[in-house]
Order: sequence, then C-alpha cells, then structure tokens
Amino acid sequence: MLRPAIVTSVLSVLAAWMLLLVDPSDNDGAAGSLMAFGAPALCIAVLCVFFFSRYQQISKGSWRWLWWPLCVMPVGVLAAVAVSVLRDPEYYIGDESPWMLLWMPVFVVVAMLLGTIVAAFWLGPVVFLIATVVAVIRKQVKPSMLVVPLGWLAVGALTLIGAASVAPDGVGRLAYGNIALAFFGLPGGYTVTWEPGLWIVRAIVLALVLLFGIPAWRERHAGNRTSGADDAQGADLERPQ
Repeated sequence: MLRPAIVTSVLSVLAAWMLLLVDPSDNDGAAGSLMAFGAPALCIAVLCVFFFSRYQQISKGSWRWLWWPLCVMPVGVLAAVAVSVLRDPEYYIGDESPWMLLWMPVFVVVAMLLGTIVAAFWLGPVVFLIATVVAVIRKQVKPSMLVVPLGWLAVGALTLIGAASVAPDGVGRLAYGNIALAFFGLPGGYTVTWEPGLWIVRAIVLALVLLFGIPAWRERHAGNRTSGADDAQGADLERPQ
C-alpha cells in the first residue's frame, strides 16, 4: 500500500515542479495552472480509486502513507509555485497586491477536493469498467454486470456534457430550475452554448431511464402477478368442497 502512494505523490510533485520549465504567460497561464492544480487533483483521484479498490487489504498500521499526499505533495506544489512567482513576479502580481498569493494554498486544497470528484464520477467508473470487462472475459461474472459501471460512467459524462451545453443565468436553486427548463426545451433564464450536447444529455437520460426503469418495472410486474396467483390459489384452497 505504501509504494503506490509514494510513487503517485512523487510523480505529482515532479509534475508540479515542471512549473520551473514552463513560461507562466504561455496560453494565458493555462500550462502553469494545469501543473499547479491538475497534478494534486489527479494524484488524489488516483489514490482514492486505489484506496477503495484495496480497502479490505489495508491494515491499521499502514495509514502512515497518507502523509505523502496530504503533506509532501501540497508542500512540493506550493514550493514550485513560489519559485515560479520569483521567476516572473510581474506576471503573478502585476498591479494586484502580493497578499493575493496567500490564496494559493486554498486553491491547492480545492484542487485536492476536486480530485475526489474526479475519482467518483470519471476515474473510478473507468477503472471499474475495465475490471468488470476483464472479469467478464475470464467468465468470473455475467456480462450483465457491465450495466453498473456503464451507468456510473454515463452519469459522469452527463455532468460534463450538461455543463458544457447550458449556461444558466442564476445560481443555486434558480440555476437548477433553468437547467431543467433547458432540458425540456422550455423558455427560461439560460443560454444554450452547445445544442448537440443538450441532445446528447437527453439521450443519456433516456438511456438511463430505459436501462434501469424497464427491469425494475418488469420485476415489479412479475411480483404482482406472482402475488395474484398465490392469492387465487389460497382462495381455491379455502373454498368448501
């Protein structure tokens, strides 16, 4: 358990130190932001997937590896950011106050929290799907087991495509209402930024409803018929001869 955590954390720190080789002004800072915040998010996502896949094998004495992703990695990323700021202070500070740089640790923590979302909705389903496909090929499980990872992955794709397709005008509950209106094609406070993506979202939702709704309806309908047959048989037995 210790080796994968160390390898993942060290690779993330090395990726963050690539800030030393990247011009922060390239692509309006996209490369530097990707290194500074993408590396922690990816590291936490990989560790989350690895942790839940090996949860039963973790003993009480093996939790010491957590200090790598929770301490070493953030410190390494912030050190790389600090060196990058010293290289080009005009780009990072400019006309703003240097106190704005104090938000960098907060951004790193937010990136690490986003890593858990990446693990839950995208990386985890992909790993689960690959493991299920291997198990199906080895005839360890039935092909119907593919439904779970595919449905899980569809939910993650739904959130990404939906976010890229609709831009609601409000926030909070108002935004949720506008997104629902956009889904049904009703007028509301939103802007459709990608029309094909909205149709893809509708197709995914319809597929999920059919995939999980029809089997549930069949099972319930079969249960009702079985219950009706049992009641009829009981009535026949109670009828006097």
